Amino acid sequence: MPSPVTYWLQQVVTAGLLLVTILLLPLVPARHVLLPLWPTSVEEVLVSVPQRPDAERRFVIAGRSTPDRVAEIARNRPLHLAVVELSDGRKLTGFPVGTRVDPEAGLDVPLPPALTGVWVERPGLDAVELILLDANQQIMPLPMSQIVRIYRPNQLSLFQRAAIAARRLTPAWRLRRHQ
Repeated sequence: MPSPVTYWLQQVVTAGLLLVTILLLPLVPARHVLLPLWPTSVEEVLVSVPQRPDAERRFVIAGRSTPDRVAEIARNRPLHLAVVELSDGRKLTGFPVGTRVDPEAGLDVPLPPALTGVWVERPGLDAVELILLDANQQIMPLPMSQIVRIYRPNQLSLFQRAAIAARRLTPAWRLRRHQ
């Protein structure tokens, strides 16, 4: 027969485990909602394409293989790579190379201080275009008035990732409640 102290210790541990299980069980379905909101790291992959003589550069989620399983030549995780979230819901990945005020004018390099942070929410500068260089070396001019946030996924801390996920969840939650 166990001593009274051992008995109560077993009861407390069992109750604690049961309480933790009850509290964590609802999170299992919630992970399907929360994981897409979590900002993940992005890797730059250089691949060999059989039909082309030169290599091709792609951006993929860190740790995942390229979708069409082509031969990888190199893989790295660039710190200056940025994800730009637009007001229409699109997310574009690339390297911010500068800004410009006039489409006919040249590129303003370096980036203004408002855009050099790891995470920038509603950057302002509405009369300016952000110039983003995508994986295909194409220049994409993006009006700052359409940019919701810019972040560098490979430099984010755990706290910053959680804050971005919470900011993404808030509009989705409001939209769900009003439908």
